[in-house]
Amino acid sequence: MRVGMIAAALAVGLSACGDNGGTAETEEPVLDNATFKTRQAAADEPRQVLAEELFIRERSPTLQFSWHAPPEIAAHPRLLDRLRADARDSLAEMRENAREFAQRLVETGQDPRPLYFDQEWSLAYSSPTLLNLSAATERYDGGAHPNRYFDGVLWDRTENRAIELPALFVNWPTAREELETVYCRELDDMRRERRGQEIPDDADDEPFWQCPPLGEQTVVLDSGAGMRALNLKVLLPPYVAGPYAEGSYEIDIPLTEERRQLLKSAYLAN
Repeated sequence: MRVGMIAAALAVGLSACGDNGGTAETEEPVLDNATFKTRQAAADEPRQVLAEELFIRERSPTLQFSWHAPPEIAAHPRLLDRLRADARDSLAEMRENAREFAQRLVETGQDPRPLYFDQEWSLAYSSPTLLNLSAATERYDGGAHPNRYFDGVLWDRTENRAIELPALFVNWPTAREELETVYCRELDDMRRERRGQEIPDDADDEPFWQCPPLGEQTVVLDSGAGMRALNLKVLLPPYVAGPYAEGSYEIDIPLTEERRQLLKSAYLAN
């Protein structure tokens, strides 16, 4: 069973429960505001995380909703509660959108089709002091096509709180200048390849030839299959660096020994 495998993988231990997969129109109990506030107040105290808390699913003729968090998050209930609260907000929004969309299809004589939301959180990097998660979201709201989004969270395990990207660096302005140079160059190379053309002379006036600011993007540490951070990965969804047809861009900035010096050693595994 899925839950059995998750329970075995967690050092902190997950309580066994039934798998809530499938297409049934069922979902786990809602985490109400009172429960959420209680958990937030006691977040610094360890608590047992149920395996079912790592999933939210809802299936109906008008909406397909799925959210999943990795088992590593079980060691940080405060972070789990925060991400689940965000997911519940997304579910409420999608339910309303689905209701309105279904009504519009009926009124215009179109065949019914569901909206969908699929968000998968995964472990990007882990050290004794830092947990870095990334999320890819596929979402369809009834337009011409679905869209894709990225998100990430940096969690300071020592202070039990989220931190922003600049907090990873000894000197963020210096690091940003160095990293943006590499990132923008790699992005230009990828765009030239996908578009089959060189950068035009008027690129500064063309939004899809400009380099989106690094500090405004989802940036995660990438450790591959090991523990040592190998790259900084910049995740750009469609429409940020190019038109929808070009898809997403994922730019790796290799962490050479020189660039590793830009990062606070306290957050990196040896």
